[in-house]
Amino acid sequence: MMTVFLTSRPRFVVAKEVKNKGLIMRLFLFISGCFVIDRDVIDFDNIKTIVKATKQGHNLMIFPEGRLTIQPKTYKFKKGVALMAILSGADILPVYTSNYEWFKRTKVVIGKTLNPLKLSGGKINSEGIDDLTKELENKLLELRRMSYD
Repeated sequence: MMTVFLTSRPRFVVAKEVKNKGLIMRLFLFISGCFVIDRDVIDFDNIKTIVKATKQGHNLMIFPEGRLTIQPKTYKFKKGVALMAILSGADILPVYTSNYEWFKRTKVVIGKTLNPLKLSGGKINSEGIDDLTKELENKLLELRRMSYD
């Protein structure tokens, strides 16, 4: 069992496809205060809302690949995660989970807190976003390797 103490209720950022999985899922997303985004469209109003929530102290849970992944397959990281981190200035806590199957043991590896402004070189441009995205990808791959130890 794991107990996590957060300064506020965590809010997930989920793809709109998750919202279309039925009434119970829509109700869960509403009650839990999830942010629903379209992975294929850049919606700056939605990004502003998410950044504002982060600046207000909300903890966000985001899957940087844009989806829940089943090992060993990995997907390219989405740049929106880096953009939101840089704009909000919020620290990033990388977490790797080794398994998503029901009723199976899941190994969780938690990395060290990362400062997005330092990792992006303080640049709020495409180069800074690319740098941070690549660094996040490297950090999570490192945590993945640690999960095999």
